[in-house]
This record gives sequence, structure tokens and C-alpha cells, in this order.
Amino acid sequence: MTAGPGAAGYAALGPYARSQGWAPGPVADWQDGAAGWILWISLAIMLGDSLTSLSLLVGTSVASALSSRRAPGLHAACACNSCARSCANL
Repeated sequence: MTAGPGAAGYAALGPYARSQGWAPGPVADWQDGAAGWILWISLAIMLGDSLTSLSLLVGTSVASALSSRRAPGLHAACACNSCARSCANL
């Protein structure tokens, strides 16, 4: 699964980053080359994805906790008072 994007990164983006001057060293160099440049770009993408997922998880948990606080005695999924008897048995 990751072999395709990795190969594309080293085969296409590595030489492109070197030609643009973003990574002036050899393509396989981790200090000044495209390998290090691709590493930091990939790390930024993974970190952004993780933080987005975490913020959505925390946001839905907080929203669920706040909605259950507004209606004491009712289950968080209940939208009306007609099911208060069945929710009280949970």
C-alpha cells in the first residue's frame, strides 16, 4: 500500500525538489537531500490527519456530554420526553 506513493516520492518528487533548490543535496541524503524533505512533508501530513481525527473525536465527546447534561435522567440519544421511562431503565 505504501510502496506506490513512496516510489512516486523518490522517483518524481525527489528530483523535482532538488531541481527547485528545496533539497540541494543528493536525492538519497537525509540531511540535505530530497529523502529528508519528503520525510518532513509526510510527517506534517500524518500529524495534520491525526490532529484532525483527534479533534473530531474530542468534539463529538464534548457535544455528547453537554447534550446529556441538558436533559437529566434521559439517555443522550433521546430527543423527546416520550421515551423517558425506557431511558430510565438503561
